[in-house]
Amino acid sequence: MVAYSVAAFYGPMYWGFVASTSLAGITMMQSYQYYSRNNDRPMLHLIVAAVLVLDLATTILMAITLYHYFLQYWGQYEAFAVITQSWCIENGVTASVTCITQLLFGSRIYLVTQQYAIFSPYDKFIVAAIVVSALGSFGV
Repeated sequence: MVAYSVAAFYGPMYWGFVASTSLAGITMMQSYQYYSRNNDRPMLHLIVAAVLVLDLATTILMAITLYHYFLQYWGQYEAFAVITQSWCIENGVTASVTCITQLLFGSRIYLVTQQYAIFSPYDKFIVAAIVVSALGSFGV
């Protein structure tokens, strides 16, 4: 008989949520300092605001997921067989935040060096991998 351990499968999700919740305050403080000290273009301000909102949304979506598994369906092991919609959306939003920040960093590298950070023969494969990963995270 196989013993099912909830902690073995969902422990990392819980501890990741604890870490992300504690880092949410740091994210808000960094955003406050950015807006109070920088006079960048409005588009860059909008990108920073979008990343902040999306980052906080991932924490909220994971809280909804944890509520579903550990409070709403407490003791019902059948609930663990279903992946919630909030968890799928959280993965997609996390992929979006990662993509936005990496594109922003890449654009900053280009502004400084006047060279693309991606080698031209491989850039189409990298873009395709990003698109497939983002769509897969949304469950498409």
